[in-house]
Amino acid sequence: MKKRILIIGGIVVLVVLLASAAFVGGQLFQAQQQAQAENNLQGAPRKLVTPAPEVPITAPDALGDTIRRDGNSIFVCDWNRSPQPAVVPGS
Repeated sequence: MKKRILIIGGIVVLVVLLASAAFVGGQLFQAQQQAQAENNLQGAPRKLVTPAPEVPITAPDALGDTIRRDGNSIFVCDWNRSPQPAVVPGS
């Protein structure tokens, strides 16, 4: 009978110990996330990206997957419109 009480008591102590460790770990994790959020709000350096002058400003002529290239032409397949490729002539 004593052995059974010791085993049950050991299991209860182990469960309480694991639950308290999980609680403390959760509190530490939450405090770390709050500190990171506060650092982000304090005006951390931001990157300003300017596009290269070679990038065209106009909208694309075709959207889809590039199938192949032939000289200055690119063959693009837009599966939403038709399975036939659209030819985008090069310049």
